[in-house]
Amino acid sequence: METPRSTPLATRPVFVGVDGSSCSVHALMWAADEAVSRGVPLRIVHVWAVPALAFTTPVVPPMFIDPTIYETEARQTVADAAHTVAERLGRDAPHIETHVVAGDPGRVLAAVAGDGAVLVVGSHGRGPVARAVLGSVAERCVAHAEVPVVVVRSEVVSDGAGPVVVGIEDTPESRAALEWAVLEAGRRGRRLVVVHAHDVERVLRPDLDGLPEDANDEMVVAGRSFLDHLLTSVARIGSRPRSVAWRVVVGRPDEVLVRAAEGASMLVVGSPNRHGAREHVTGSTAAHCTRSAACPVVVVRSKVADEEQPELECAS
Repeated sequence: METPRSTPLATRPVFVGVDGSSCSVHALMWAADEAVSRGVPLRIVHVWAVPALAFTTPVVPPMFIDPTIYETEARQTVADAAHTVAERLGRDAPHIETHVVAGDPGRVLAAVAGDGAVLVVGSHGRGPVARAVLGSVAERCVAHAEVPVVVVRSEVVSDGAGPVVVGIEDTPESRAALEWAVLEAGRRGRRLVVVHAHDVERVLRPDLDGLPEDANDEMVVAGRSFLDHLLTSVARIGSRPRSVAWRVVVGRPDEVLVRAAEGASMLVVGSPNRHGAREHVTGSTAAHCTRSAACPVVVVRSKVADEEQPELECAS
């Protein structure tokens, strides 16, 4: 069943994509804990497809390929995932629904999550190549999902007790990330750390000697104005984190945020721009953080267009 788009935020389910990999299990358990903390159902989704290699093997004609084998394997994958959650959490386990869908995993997961609370995925899937880079499934989910995407790496060392860290700049995506982070820190009773990283060397003009004497004062005023604007924005959101800290750091945003996220329960960043090279986000700040941060990374989008959502087939 598909979640109605009018579903109130407080009752929207947590979606998690699984593929049977060890990284997928870490994402699964993070999602299960998140569903428990929110008091909402956990929807476990596996997207299956016949491997392209099956159609390029010259000794095996396509007519001999049985797609039901892959669908059966998909159903076993979600059944195993549901069993893992039930076994580890026992009576504390959330209500679990399992679904299998045929198609491209990244795009389908992004679409079926629809009006969920969040979509949780592992940073990579099965196989040595997938483990070497940010997985294409996670990358596509970040590029296309309407809901916040939580990327969980199997190597994360966060115990979930640290602050919520959010990276901000003056963009709609960052403002959406800030709002989500404020609400989440308030819901969890966590400290909120707001970080603005500024790569000065990449934006300053070359003829600095020709600037007026009060140029530094103007930069200070601009910085204070920006922070005042953020403080006003946080106050309007209404949620109350345990405390709020602000940091303005000179340096590359991706490197600054990864350092700031050490010991954090999560790092929240704005999404890459949907326009232009939507598929190629591996060089973005968000992608660098999902590859390197020592905590789950939440990528939040500001505004998205409605997309046709495939129907979920219940596997249970």
